[in-house]
Amino acid sequence: MSFKSFNIISRIRDVTSAQIVHLVGQAPVASFPINDLLWTTSSSGGETSQSSGLYRLSVGGDATNNAQMSSIGSAVYVPGTVNEFIAGIKCSSSSSSSSSSSKRFGAFTSTKGLFFQLSGSVLSCVTRKNSVDTSYTSFNGDVDHPVTDDKFNNYTISYSANGVVFMQNNKLIHWLDADELQNIDTLNLPLKFEISNEQSGSPHSLLINEAAIVRLGSIFTKPLFYTMPLTGNVTRTLSFIPGTLHRVLVTLAGSAGDGNQPVLTLCNNTGSSGQIISTINTKDVAGTLEFNIDFVALSVSSTGNIGGVTIMFS
Repeated sequence: MSFKSFNIISRIRDVTSAQIVHLVGQAPVASFPINDLLWTTSSSGGETSQSSGLYRLSVGGDATNNAQMSSIGSAVYVPGTVNEFIAGIKCSSSSSSSSSSSKRFGAFTSTKGLFFQLSGSVLSCVTRKNSVDTSYTSFNGDVDHPVTDDKFNNYTISYSANGVVFMQNNKLIHWLDADELQNIDTLNLPLKFEISNEQSGSPHSLLINEAAIVRLGSIFTKPLFYTMPLTGNVTRTLSFIPGTLHRVLVTLAGSAGDGNQPVLTLCNNTGSSGQIISTINTKDVAGTLEFNIDFVALSVSSTGNIGGVTIMFS
């Protein structure tokens, strides 16, 4: 699949039947705090809030004022699919004419990613690798001059290993092929919004009416499996690349061994480190445990006599 065909995204979204899988992000909810189980926020001389069905990032007029909001967890990219950043964005009237401010929104971190950047009234498409940005302001799409007014505009970034497409209001702004996409070293990215001042100016804000990264198409594969040794402490990396943990089959209950309970630990990383997906005492569990969740990498460790355990993943 080549992103050099300008209508490839339209074919995926409008004609081809592809299930949309929500990965990260959430629609704003009126009159409730921002959900800290889904988002992390920070600010200096500014604030992040949620009200009237909108997320709001705002800063004062002092230099270095900033505010940001990022999803907890990344949208895992699975080869053979397309991930898509989707957001409805409105900039305050003061920010649209202020060269002192920068707004960034897309799938990115402080060191890597893909995002739009609005500096004053100049919109750029940006890739980031190793904290170095490559900005594109001369576009090869259907729009020479993207909209930078103070109304809500829809932004999407559709990306896969074959390329990336930046769009505004369903019109193609810019595309990059696979060679150009080497400007980024991973496609496992969080959803992020930020606003900052580079110099003193007017207060300004960023309003968001929807925010998500989705996957275009579900993955239907024949799972791989790994059967744990019945006894002994084991640590093993099952996958060094992103995939899906489908289920854990416990066919024989475990028992204590060498003074240790029969505990199985699954981690979203290599070497049984980092974020824990699940901890299972197999003495108390029998049958099938369904997960069907994405991982960045998958590792497993066990203690005691773990019993009959098979892990199914792809």
